[in-house]
Amino acid sequence: MCPEGEIRGAHHTLADMEKRLPKDKFFRCNRKVIVNVDFVDQFSEKIPGIILSNGEKISLAKNRKDDLAKLLKCNE
Repeated sequence: MCPEGEIRGAHHTLADMEKRLPKDKFFRCNRKVIVNVDFVDQFSEKIPGIILSNGEKISLAKNRKDDLAKLLKCNE
């Protein structure tokens, strides 16, 4: 278990990691990033993008914004 806020690398493709992670907790924002939805603080459909609880801004692929909105509503 890594300390909170620590980022770890992995020797798997993102596609492989996406398959392994629980779909109700992790979301692939774009070709390069998968996030834990528990740490999504803000979501903007206009930009589109998200802001994590640590303040980091992540771009969101335009075709993924509806999927993220649904997932966040399910996790409320």
